[in-house]
Amino acid sequence: MPSKVSTGFIVFGAVTIFAALCVLPAALAKDAESSLLATAAALFSMGALVIAAGVYLKARALQSQAPRPEGPAGPNPAQRGGCELCGKEVPVVRCKVHQLDLCGACLGRHYDNRSCTYIPSANKSVGKPARAMVAKNRGF
Repeated sequence: MPSKVSTGFIVFGAVTIFAALCVLPAALAKDAESSLLATAAALFSMGALVIAAGVYLKARALQSQAPRPEGPAGPNPAQRGGCELCGKEVPVVRCKVHQLDLCGACLGRHYDNRSCTYIPSANKSVGKPARAMVAKNRGF
């Protein structure tokens, strides 16, 4: 239905612009009334506005009918240390720009050599002793 409405807007706008172009020669004649030129300009402007509204409505109708691709599922909160895009695999790299830990499969989809900078992803528990162990070793 919106497609028919938007087509109607476009056709009505085109007819209005045609009417403005028909009034224009009468407005430019020697003994023409002064308001004819303003009328032609107003008709032309209104026609252009109505055509723009019809094109906008048609674009919105097509956009709502387009199938939406399913993006990657959000991170799985039950799984700790997983990929932040798919949440299924162990991350191998970290995108420093977007602050994301990515697995090998998601890295292929995320890769952008112009803006992203990658570093090897380190497991947060590896190499960092717990606070209790640090305090115990310091004698606290």
